[in-house]
Amino acid sequence: MTIKVLLAAPPGLFADAFSAWLSKLGPDVQVIRCERRLSPPHPAADLTLLDLDNLSDENALAIVRQFRGALESAPLVAIASNNEEPFSIGIRAAGASDYLSKSLCESEALTLLGEMMQRAKRSRRGEGAIQRERTNMAIPYGLTRREMEILDLACGGLSNLEIAKRCGITEGVVKLHLHHAYQKLGVQGRLQAVRIVENIEGIRTIRMQRSEAGDGLIDWLLPHMVHETHRNGHFLFRKGDPGNALYYVQKGRVILREIDVEMSSGDLFGEIGIFAPGHARTCSARCETQVQLFRLSADDARRLCFENPQFAYYVIGLVADRLAEERLQPRQS
Repeated sequence: MTIKVLLAAPPGLFADAFSAWLSKLGPDVQVIRCERRLSPPHPAADLTLLDLDNLSDENALAIVRQFRGALESAPLVAIASNNEEPFSIGIRAAGASDYLSKSLCESEALTLLGEMMQRAKRSRRGEGAIQRERTNMAIPYGLTRREMEILDLACGGLSNLEIAKRCGITEGVVKLHLHHAYQKLGVQGRLQAVRIVENIEGIRTIRMQRSEAGDGLIDWLLPHMVHETHRNGHFLFRKGDPGNALYYVQKGRVILREIDVEMSSGDLFGEIGIFAPGHARTCSARCETQVQLFRLSADDARRLCFENPQFAYYVIGLVADRLAEERLQPRQS
């Protein structure tokens, strides 16, 4: 599945460097470059990254609104050096789906961009209804959507720095969000906030949406997985083999031969053979390039599904998507 990324930025060193970063996310990422203006016909993209530096706040907001209107519901991520809270809030209010700070180092930016790629892939598979639900969701205590998300991550045990990396903002902005949220909840800190947050209906909705997109799950999974490297042409498994592992692709391409579906950087696969009756592989997986991946044993996958409902919910979505792909793809003779 090719993911088209539109990078709207003035020509120069930043645009060149950022395009190079995007290319590291895998061969399935196609970068389309344009300047900060759109004219019909608008480029078709699964994800748009919009550089807002060297603009006044008023012009930045106007450009975000222009892109939002032209791109309809496609994810739109603003990129800028300005990490002031009023600026980022205004950018989101104007229609940006998220905000990416230029203060991030390459590895941090690639991690966040990888998550955005996965959300773009999920959007291809029908997340429009989820986005409408997010827009219409009632938020209590006067909390903003961002405050809800950061509260949930904080109450889940993440440090301010970990939350900042996950959300693409600075640690100072995280502290400011939490300070405002604590004031609205009438509490002094996280321990008191946990008791309230766990009973907020909107928090449960956010967790379901994050689980469906797989946000943050890979970081949680990796300590349980084993890193492996396989050569081009190697079969990870063949149709009919026992389903004894789940795989996460770090780099390279794997083809599921019988259904002609390609797995690349950031994809998790092999779940059907683990959870289906009989635990047999329904297709073969062959490395199309040298592949670096992480492997999770079937026993650990079943145990972790039992221990972590968010992981189990994500696996259910994977199984449903894969079964749909198997129905749609012609079988090879």
